[in-house]
Amino acid sequence: MDYIQRVIGEQCAIDIDDVRDDVREFLLELQNMLLPNVAVWGVLKLASMGNRVGAVSTIFNGWSDVQRTQYVLLRDLHSALLLINMAVVSGLIDFETYRCQMTLEAGPDSMHEQSIRAQSTYVELLGRLA
Repeated sequence: MDYIQRVIGEQCAIDIDDVRDDVREFLLELQNMLLPNVAVWGVLKLASMGNRVGAVSTIFNGWSDVQRTQYVLLRDLHSALLLINMAVVSGLIDFETYRCQMTLEAGPDSMHEQSIRAQSTYVELLGRLA
């Protein structure tokens, strides 16, 4: 539970007004698909922390050990926030969409972009081999 509260807190620490419009809309759409009845982040009235933790826990508990490992790897390697990370691990978006979103601010062919692309490819491969 502490881990889930921490990742929810990391998402909530991002001020929605500081997020680019296209990214904000993308994240809110992911939230609606993943957690249709529980607002974890955004402009809507947020659910209580207990309800947010319960909803996220339900998703985490439905994952295999490999999916939970993928989540932790992406979070720790790329500081991927809750919603995009849950979306790729749950299969709502593919890894290429994840890579594109995570490298929006990186320069083309920069070391940062190459690192995210390479690391996420290994995390994707882990899921395919499982």
